[in-house]
Amino acid sequence: MNQKNSGLGVGIVILIFGLAIVGLNLALSSAIQSGEMNCTSSDVHISMILGAMFSSLGIGIFVFALAKSARQKSLRKSGARAMATVTEVTKCKYRYSDSFTTHEYYEISYYWKDPETDTSHRGESKCQIDPRPYLSRSDQKLPVYYEPNNASRHFLDLSGLI
Repeated sequence: MNQKNSGLGVGIVILIFGLAIVGLNLALSSAIQSGEMNCTSSDVHISMILGAMFSSLGIGIFVFALAKSARQKSLRKSGARAMATVTEVTKCKYRYSDSFTTHEYYEISYYWKDPETDTSHRGESKCQIDPRPYLSRSDQKLPVYYEPNNASRHFLDLSGLI
């Protein structure tokens, strides 16, 4: 149920793919310069740009996932904690642009009350596996960590489900 590193893995894979393209292009450009290969330098430049784009995308995903993980760690350490009540679990499908591949995930709807201000808040969280069997064991209550001065900065802690 630990999903905090899934973005990190995707970012690393895309980064490695981009760096592989850049590496191949460097090998191609040296082969062209030495006369071993008949290819124009514009072909190499176009594929270098593609490699740089994939590398940048991978770095962006990696940094975003790292920042999200750091924020969650910070909230666990110094944020306030409340118990959220799960109201609904919905199975969702996302169809990729190639229209052949679908990705299933579960969206958890929940609400929680700030014990200090007695204000109710609602939220949604995504989960890769079906949490319903685990929720029945925990009476559908899960911890939520939040910033006391800004309750909109919160996350539902799913790590205790399994």
